Amino acid sequence: MRSLRSIPTASRRRGWSWRAWAASTASRSAPDGLLYGPLWYTGQIVRIDVDAGTLEVVAEGLAIPSAVAFSPDGTLFALDSLSGGVMSVDLDDGGLTTVATLPNGLDNLAFDAEGTLYVSTLDGISRIDIASGTVESVVSGALAAPNGLALVETETGGTLYVADNFAFRAVDTANGAVRDITRDFPDAFSTIYPSSVTVGEAAIYSSSWFSNTIQIFDRETETLTAVWLDFALPQDMVELADGRLLVAELATGQLTLVSGADGETREAVVTDLAGPRSMAVGPDGAIYVADIGGTVTRIDPSDWSGAVVVEGLSGPEGIAFDPTTGKLVVSDAGARRIVSLDPATGAIAVLAADLPIGDEIPEGLPIWGRSDVAVGADGTIYFSSTDIGIYQLSPQ
Repeated sequence: MRSLRSIPTASRRRGWSWRAWAASTASRSAPDGLLYGPLWYTGQIVRIDVDAGTLEVVAEGLAIPSAVAFSPDGTLFALDSLSGGVMSVDLDDGGLTTVATLPNGLDNLAFDAEGTLYVSTLDGISRIDIASGTVESVVSGALAAPNGLALVETETGGTLYVADNFAFRAVDTANGAVRDITRDFPDAFSTIYPSSVTVGEAAIYSSSWFSNTIQIFDRETETLTAVWLDFALPQDMVELADGRLLVAELATGQLTLVSGADGETREAVVTDLAGPRSMAVGPDGAIYVADIGGTVTRIDPSDWSGAVVVEGLSGPEGIAFDPTTGKLVVSDAGARRIVSLDPATGAIAVLAADLPIGDEIPEGLPIWGRSDVAVGADGTIYFSSTDIGIYQLSPQ
């Protein structure tokens, strides 16, 4: 077994619910008896007469309005998720007045009986005095919903890239310091709910099963350079030696080879997988695929043939190679454990058990979060957890 510790700044809170994701539907009944709400994609605030079935635009010009609410004195307030603006809305002329600005990614809002405003964001709740615009943090976390991990180590330290569902972030493995690379919706169409990440020669790739996209960042500058569309629940990616990208698509059960300047050339090279969740490239160039059905399969990229290494796991969600042992490290999330897997024999050894991994999938969703793994040069294992933290397992 291995010793376990949490990276210092990784906060541990309960996960976000599906209702929080659907912030664009939030609305409030008004003193006039009409229903007010935001239209996420049109940038408008509308009111609806539910008896007559009529809709009227009250205000427009917001980037991504996410929620509205009335204060105790009857003033309508709205959030702009993209700009981070907290605004009052003039119901007579549609005028918008910004009373406070937070980091982008605003979710919902509510007033207490005294008129104090509370706003939920991607990673916390803030209290706002609307008279002065003063913002005070009520609760905040360094992370929101960590999913995919990718580790880069140099002589000066290690950076753990984190697909944090509502943001793309980097963690300093020495001290746990977290920094934002980008948050969801930094512009009209950009980073959207990243769920996995991999580092290539010159690029960092992040996929989103929610938006069916692959998002590409320049590795040196960490700036978003492209967004590729129309994947089928992309779960993970690996960059091959020739620079092409291999994408695991859950909805089709296939591995898709992607190339071209805009990712326009796509070929299904493996098509008989039950539900590929995570991939790792071995020292010999073989690709190992962890499948939601409980198997790990070795894929030979020379002819795309496959051979099962092991079966009977409980919903593996993350896989990586341990350079110190030559074995695979697998997050066997359904069994709440991390195991070592010998790729030659299929032998399994439990490294740690009873871990905070293995999300329950909300009803109606094909998947939810992921407890991913990454392994350092010294054999240290990092894994993302369901209690909103990142942990490390140290060799003993």
